[in-house]
Amino acid sequence: MILCLFDSSGVMIQLRLDTTNEAQRGDAVFIGRRHSFEFLETQFLYSQVSPPDLSPGHVIKSTAHETGRRLRIARENARMTQTATAREVNIDHTTVADIEQGGRPPTAGELLRFCEAFGISANKILCEESVFTGLAARFRTEYSELEAAEREAVDTLNYLVEAEIEFERMLGVKRAFNCPPERPLQPGPARKQAEADAVELRQWLGLGNEPILDVVSMMEERLGIRVYRHAITPRIAGLFVWDESMGACVLLCSSHQREQIQLTAAHVLGHFLTSRSAPLIVYRDRKPQSRAEKYANQFAKAFLMPRSGLEPRLSDLTRGNSNLTRRHAILLSDLFGVTLEVIVRRLEELKFVKSGTWERMVGDDGVSICQDAHIADFPPRLDAATNSLPIPLRVTLLVQEAWRRELYSEGQLSRMLRLHRRDLRKIICEARISGSEMESRR
Repeated sequence: MILCLFDSSGVMIQLRLDTTNEAQRGDAVFIGRRHSFEFLETQFLYSQVSPPDLSPGHVIKSTAHETGRRLRIARENARMTQTATAREVNIDHTTVADIEQGGRPPTAGELLRFCEAFGISANKILCEESVFTGLAARFRTEYSELEAAEREAVDTLNYLVEAEIEFERMLGVKRAFNCPPERPLQPGPARKQAEADAVELRQWLGLGNEPILDVVSMMEERLGIRVYRHAITPRIAGLFVWDESMGACVLLCSSHQREQIQLTAAHVLGHFLTSRSAPLIVYRDRKPQSRAEKYANQFAKAFLMPRSGLEPRLSDLTRGNSNLTRRHAILLSDLFGVTLEVIVRRLEELKFVKSGTWERMVGDDGVSICQDAHIADFPPRLDAATNSLPIPLRVTLLVQEAWRRELYSEGQLSRMLRLHRRDLRKIICEARISGSEMESRR
């Protein structure tokens, strides 16, 4: 197989790879920033330039340090040790270490065996625009052991971030970050600091005391945070990781209700404000143990339901009533985008209602909370936090533009985003339709 690449000066080089691995056939190859092609046969030749006479052991002309860095991250993402990798590649483990440290580049044959061992294509290592985030290793450093479902969630965040950043590089898009100053946890009550920080962040963002109906969109648009919603295990509410070059990256469980997603996003925002350098996994229904978790929980409530925003609205709703009714609570919960229990407990916490109001409300007349939604007699609000597309809208737009420019094949996009081709074609079809509409308006 001949691998065709362009170097930084635009000169094409061709590498002959010795392989009989059927899985490698069909792997798309980047040609610099130009069109992409797919292998349909065992050998593929492009351009009239005579290829150099390379043997399978030819040393790849590439930056040894960058190639080694990418191979190391790929190995860590594959959860393989250097010793296990050496056995798969059929070289000594000291050679693996030397290659990863940039001591020497791998030969073409070694590169192929590395890629087979890690389950990736050679393009992922060689293409200049390819992105290696190494998020998985950072989570393993923070969490000594990760279960299968947790590893899957981390891997999902990893490939989504890598794909988005690669699209940005290919399209020349520079993402803007608007990060508020970090506020480390101070000595004293974490609850008090969380309340103060939430108010200050709202002022910094110019939100005032108004309810935030879509925290996710606010985080994306005003702070430049990369937020993804994906099907992960429901016991994980979300993940967070920060990097100077990538910015803040968040993965939320798409199967959770809108109110839960709102609360998780606000919780992550509190973590981002105080300890952004530490990766975070937010578990659903797990009681906070650490001081940082207690802070983030309190921050989420204070940010979504500020005292100065709740008090006047509660006063308006209950005017002429001596007690808070179910209808009042349901209207407030819908207004602030949280569950009925969260809003009532927040009112108790702020001493706007008597302690134990929630328990009495649940037990009153034996009416379930699910039935209570009909009591308020108002139409359901459209779920702004729900996206029918399998990837965020901002990534969808990048994919559609990359497709219009013919920078990727369908197979490449499917593998990068881990989307079924059926779902990918829906996204591509939308790009074609919108493109046709633009042409018709000219």
